[in-house]
Amino acid sequence: MAAVKRTFRSKRPRAAMKEVMGEQCFWVNNGPILCSLRDLHTALGVMTKRQFEHHAGGKRHDFALWAEGVFGDKPLAVKLRRAKTAAGMRKALTPYL
Repeated sequence: MAAVKRTFRSKRPRAAMKEVMGEQCFWVNNGPILCSLRDLHTALGVMTKRQFEHHAGGKRHDFALWAEGVFGDKPLAVKLRRAKTAAGMRKALTPYL
């Protein structure tokens, strides 16, 4: 009987494990440079209201555009667009960590 090769499959989406460099990183207004979804989750926990509103206030959806454009994760982008607060975005990101 032939041996069956098992491969490990993470339950986390692929985007969660990806880290980008250079121009693909997200530059928070007067804040840190984010290179992964984990970085975004952390930054949302400490960013000022002014920084958050600069990127996600009104009709701006910079974090959602980054998630979709750089990480190719449209379902996450939809969740980030729907979230109106930093806490809501952190909640949407949690399954990706």
